[in-house]
Amino acid sequence: MKKKPYIDCEFVGVHPFTRSLEKVHISYETIQLADIEDLYKKAGDLFNRDDDSLVTGKCIKDNKEVFFADLGINITPSFNSHVVFIFDHLPGTDELLTCIYDMENIVMQRLDSFDPGILSSANKTCQ
Repeated sequence: MKKKPYIDCEFVGVHPFTRSLEKVHISYETIQLADIEDLYKKAGDLFNRDDDSLVTGKCIKDNKEVFFADLGINITPSFNSHVVFIFDHLPGTDELLTCIYDMENIVMQRLDSFDPGILSSANKTCQ
């Protein structure tokens, strides 16, 4: 099995990872990738500019840097499902391509384990 370029990944839900960072007061810096167009060309069958999102950046705490790639894949006309990938370096195009191909499986596993019964018993109040 080929080693993954990222340290870890986590299904975040319908809100971007940066929103979670802001909620817990962790500062971050977004980093615009120079070769982003190349990524969209290579992954056009799964990931496209019009519907999906990609934010790369880094968090710094205690003089340690942690890099992230937050990928949002369109699941309904109004929502993207976000998965964050954590790196010990700024990811390159080929590493992000691996994340895009891994993301579909991560989202499908999450949906397969989802119990729709919790929606009927959940508090309907939005926060």
